[in-house]
Amino acid sequence: MKQKARERKGYVKKETLLIVSVISLVVGFIIGAVFSSYKYGSEGGPPGKIESPAQTPAMQVPEVNVRSRIEVLESEISRNPDKLEMLIELGNAYFDTNQYDKAVETYRMVLDIDPNNANVWTDMGIMYRRRGEPAKALEAFDRATAVDPDHEISRFNKGIVLLHDMNDVNGAVKAWEGLVERNPFAKAPNGQLLVDLISIVKEGNK
Repeated sequence: MKQKARERKGYVKKETLLIVSVISLVVGFIIGAVFSSYKYGSEGGPPGKIESPAQTPAMQVPEVNVRSRIEVLESEISRNPDKLEMLIELGNAYFDTNQYDKAVETYRMVLDIDPNNANVWTDMGIMYRRRGEPAKALEAFDRATAVDPDHEISRFNKGIVLLHDMNDVNGAVKAWEGLVERNPFAKAPNGQLLVDLISIVKEGNK
């Protein structure tokens, strides 16, 4: 999403240009990006920080091996459709290979068994967003936070979708402020304090 400076009296103020430049630098890394719950590890990390993406097995091996694993999982699940851990692994493998429809379908199967899995709600929301359904993505993120009000990634992702897909700056700020209320030291995945990011976005929207 390109940042646009507001025009006032036929010219663009220097301060506005500066703000736009800062916003581009600070939030450029998250333009269009939402973050998967299952790729983030919280153990051993400092409180209030969304960790950098963990190197999951699906990320470490070539895609051809992921697809081979998918075949094994599909075969096993066809015989044992209620194996929760395998269903989650299969959904994540579809996630990693950009098979959005299959990922959503599989995550739905997981949630039929375990409707209180905030991570799966979040990752299903990402798949909805990649399918071009941001409204459904927002619903999934809301379900995640209803299950776990302290689920930081779902709250952060909601702000991303509101900002970049729905062009709702105020809604994005409100979502992020809800996260900061619960954790004043919450950080974006690049280490930026979320409270600082909120201030920059607010200033750029004036």
